[in-house]
Amino acid sequence: FSDGSDQQYDENGDLVETITGKLETVSVKEGGSGKGPWTRYGLKVAGEWFNTFNKLLGEIAQKDKGHTVTIHFKRGEKGNDLVGIERSKPT
Repeated sequence: FSDGSDQQYDENGDLVETITGKLETVSVKEGGSGKGPWTRYGLKVAGEWFNTFNKLLGEIAQKDKGHTVTIHFKRGEKGNDLVGIERSKPT
């Protein structure tokens, strides 16, 4: 939802920021915990790192590597959490 400004918030009231830039790197790290196996995807866009455990977002990112993308993210204590990605249309 929106508060009337250009800023967007998620269902928890957390600010969701947006940037557009070249998707430079996608890293994949797998591991396990008491909850079971996990895969973390790291994306480097416009010189900044973003992370997600969402498999669909990670797979989309892998296909978009090298392209200009618009990403939506939340800043967190442990870095930037990716919440959305879309390939930017060529202009």
